[in-house]
Amino acid sequence: MAMSNNGLLEEAFAYAESGKALSISDIRAHLAGKGYSQAEVSQLSGHSLSKQLMDRIKAAAKSPT
Repeated sequence: MAMSNNGLLEEAFAYAESGKALSISDIRAHLAGKGYSQAEVSQLSGHSLSKQLMDRIKAAAKSPT
């Protein structure tokens, strides 16, 4: 079941901002659980993208939910 790269990124950022993710590995595990393939999940590996996701994880951890 192939999903769009756009959907993968939206899901990754939404999960990073949810306050549930503590790391990029958490996001990858979440996406794999949602049905994304290992090849799709491995696209979350660029430095810039990883930094953006970690910034959102840190911001979510700071903000009271």
